[in-house]
Amino acid sequence: MRRFIGRATLLAGVLGAAFSCSSPGRNFGHGAGTSGADEAGAGPAANAGAAGTHTAGAGARSPVGGEGGEGGEGGEGGEGGEGGSTGASAGEATGAAGAAAGECQPSETRPCSKDGALGTCAAGIETCSAEGTWGACSVQPAAKDTCAAKNDDDCNGIANEGCPCAAGQSRSCKDAGALGKCATGTQACTEAGVWGSCSILPAAKDGCTTSTDDETCNGTPNEDCGCVQGDTRTCAQAGLVGKCATAGAIETCGATGTWGACSVVPSPADTCVPGNNDNCSGAANEGCQCIVGVTTQHCGTCNVGTQVCTDGKTNTYGACTGAADTNTDAANCGTCGHSCLGGTCAAGMCQPLLLGTVPSTVDYARATIVSGGQVYVFAQVGQGSPSNVWQTSATMAATPTEVKVSGTVSCIMNGKLFWTTGAQPEQIESCTLSNCGATATPLVTATKGYFSTGPGCDVANNELVWVEPSATSAGQTIFRASAAGANARQITSLTFPNNGANWALLTNSMFASGSTRRFFYGGTDSTAGSFSLYAITTDVVNASGIGLVTAANSSQIMGLLADDSLALVSDYLTSGAYNALAIPLPNGVISGAPPVFVLGYIPNGVLDSTSFYGTVGNDAAIPSDAIVRCPRTGCTAPTILVRGQAGANYFAQDAGALYWTTNAQTSTLGFSIWKMAK
Repeated sequence: MRRFIGRATLLAGVLGAAFSCSSPGRNFGHGAGTSGADEAGAGPAANAGAAGTHTAGAGARSPVGGEGGEGGEGGEGGEGGEGGSTGASAGEATGAAGAAAGECQPSETRPCSKDGALGTCAAGIETCSAEGTWGACSVQPAAKDTCAAKNDDDCNGIANEGCPCAAGQSRSCKDAGALGKCATGTQACTEAGVWGSCSILPAAKDGCTTSTDDETCNGTPNEDCGCVQGDTRTCAQAGLVGKCATAGAIETCGATGTWGACSVVPSPADTCVPGNNDNCSGAANEGCQCIVGVTTQHCGTCNVGTQVCTDGKTNTYGACTGAADTNTDAANCGTCGHSCLGGTCAAGMCQPLLLGTVPSTVDYARATIVSGGQVYVFAQVGQGSPSNVWQTSATMAATPTEVKVSGTVSCIMNGKLFWTTGAQPEQIESCTLSNCGATATPLVTATKGYFSTGPGCDVANNELVWVEPSATSAGQTIFRASAAGANARQITSLTFPNNGANWALLTNSMFASGSTRRFFYGGTDSTAGSFSLYAITTDVVNASGIGLVTAANSSQIMGLLADDSLALVSDYLTSGAYNALAIPLPNGVISGAPPVFVLGYIPNGVLDSTSFYGTVGNDAAIPSDAIVRCPRTGCTAPTILVRGQAGANYFAQDAGALYWTTNAQTSTLGFSIWKMAK
């Protein structure tokens, strides 16, 4: 607007000058008018146009003013300069008006940039019109720029407006967000002002030769590569086992991104050394029938020796060591599997084990019982009744310990000791063996004031069995009660036959083998030279006595050993000889002479389901210091188990061993307790 205001002022000057024209041909007068100076436009100082100047003609002053000076061009955006000042005369004023008559000479040209045009328009041309004004620029602004470099066709001074880029421009593909290998490429701007393709395009797959290879340009290097060339790992990490997993066994990655073969090559087969897996299969010692130095097998006598594998492929074993010698092997004595139960083996026979010696020289053994892993020996002091118990382990040597009571000990059952008191009325009492003094308890009182026999222990029924005299001197009554003394009751009674014989209860052997089912009694007829043996059951109410045998030429019954099916009766013959008869139970000898078990007497022993074990006296074929084994059918050919056991007596047994006592071995020690495997 300032530019156009300047032009209006100049136009006013031109109109004023028309009155001073000397001729239609615009010949200006030659009078010497004063020079007029266009004032600068009155716009802001920053935009003020330069002041226009002109020089008056050289003629003398005349009424017609000289040619007015060219009006000053207004500053850009400011007001145009005012016309020159009038001359001192009317001619000068007319000259000044003439000077302001036009801004340019007709047909004069100038660059549009002179008029402030920008961009492409700045290169255009303005031409002065006949009226002395500048015409329009020859280059007009376009609707928008093109994307050619630095193009400003819309002439607003901002090149390439609306273009993403300028043609010919380039940039790194990384700046466009490219990844991997593509980030190192470049992009060039097209004529259309858009970025062209990256100079490096993604490959179909990454390479596996370097750890940063991302040829697919997705930001993930080495995709689909199992590894990178040159990488290593242990074969164990690859899942290999055996020899292939040992130290130093590695795999190396190849150019294709796959692991190479393990540096340790599997062997065709394992060896038979323990744990060997040379074929790397994961199963040790494949193909081996035995493992060298580890696998053993039994061998030799009784198959108790040992052989060790020496060649696993052929299942070969070394020499047999540790084979049994049945003459000396305590675990296989005499025959395979026959254990001496702690004793030694000599000449194929188990030797006795001394369990302990009683530390008393005044105690004498009277009975032996095995119960609960302990051996108990009832003993008497001097010639009295057995009134104390010595106990020791049934499995190892130890010094026996003593339990004393005030009475006559009789039996042991379930950890309790039972005995009869001495003072009348007699009682049956019991105590716990582990603390007898504090647990002694009365159980049963004799109905007649005393007992004919002490109680026997019926372990199977947890009951006590005993005998008391009947109302008549020739009779006896059998009773039972619980182990606690409850339910005491009469079972049956007997009366000795009135046949002139001397009858008596065989108390020295009653329950001697641990059986309480029968009670034995016998009579000796010295006139007839015979004896009779009877038995009565203790578990049948009102049972009667049964005569088992009457033996001729007998003067005395020396002893009785019995179980539920056989009674061995030792007999002192009228001839002065001895024999032992074998009486079958429960019915005895029905007819004929009773069978002779051995030509001697049996001081003591035990019976099991197959054999008799014990000692035999007065038999010339059997040493008196020997313990023998005989079949239940007879002892004509006894097996001598051990010698050197003079005085062996009071035998007991369990399933596998015999137990007995011998007399004092020294002047300072009492009887000894022995054990020997059957």
